[in-house]
Amino acid sequence: MAPVQGFWGQPTSTLDWCESNYDVNSYIAEFWNTLSNLSMIVPPLYGIYESCRNQFEVRFTVCFALLIVVGCGSWAFHMTLLYEMQLTDELPMIFCSCFLLYCLADIQHMQTQSHLNWLSVSLVIYSLIFTLSYLLYPNPLLHQAIYGLTTIIITALDVRLVRTQTDRQLWRLFYGGMVCYSTAFLLWNVDNHMCLPISRLRASLPPLLSSPAIAVRYSDLPGGDQCCPVLFHSRLRASLPPLLRPLTQLHAWWHLLAGYASYMHILFCMKIWYNLRQQKAHLTLGKLGLTIRRPEVATNGCKNGHHKTR
Repeated sequence: MAPVQGFWGQPTSTLDWCESNYDVNSYIAEFWNTLSNLSMIVPPLYGIYESCRNQFEVRFTVCFALLIVVGCGSWAFHMTLLYEMQLTDELPMIFCSCFLLYCLADIQHMQTQSHLNWLSVSLVIYSLIFTLSYLLYPNPLLHQAIYGLTTIIITALDVRLVRTQTDRQLWRLFYGGMVCYSTAFLLWNVDNHMCLPISRLRASLPPLLSSPAIAVRYSDLPGGDQCCPVLFHSRLRASLPPLLRPLTQLHAWWHLLAGYASYMHILFCMKIWYNLRQQKAHLTLGKLGLTIRRPEVATNGCKNGHHKTR
């Protein structure tokens, strides 16, 4: 939307999304796009706790931590709309994707016992080249192309791995993550390409914090008593719940769905990792959503090699 100056000053980012700037308060540029990043912060925090509690591989704790970094960076970007904060969102997205790609490739080669030192070095170089290129040529299309390419490769590896498995829980994670992420990507595109009609729809809905009645009198409208359809529409609009307006923030839905899909993808990697190692790791519903647990191990903290068997 058109820049509106608030607490953080004039926006300097190369992207400005469909949400109106400083529409809710003067301290957060895009309120709903900012708040929705909690889906990339809270679930992975819970994932780190469960990963430590169950003494899972450190790599999965790193995956959760990187997702939190992405969420915090996106929070800072949408809160300020400053270019420097935009980089804290976009660059970690590539770093996190590359690390997930490495974990998947390592799972792929687990049965052959082959080493992937060459891949880790290649992904580091890949990330550095992108970072330098993006700093010199800050075109959002470059970031979107690189992120899209990495996501396609990750999805291809997912499909290749899951086809060798018969674990129903693993398939549920795969399908659940795919549906969430595909829906998020669809909404992201709709928000980008249909911003004007979405903004008009949003403007026709009552605001969240106040829902003033629309004062319309028959005598004020052409046609007098024959204007019932117009009156009915106005009254209906005024009676709609204010929560409908935030629901039109499709970029916020992208954050919510893509964030939880990324969390599910880390659980997918954990599940298939321990399936191939012939160790028990069960998908279960925890206090904050889906999680992976090893029920036969009672743990306290992240200390390796110190556990009690039930």
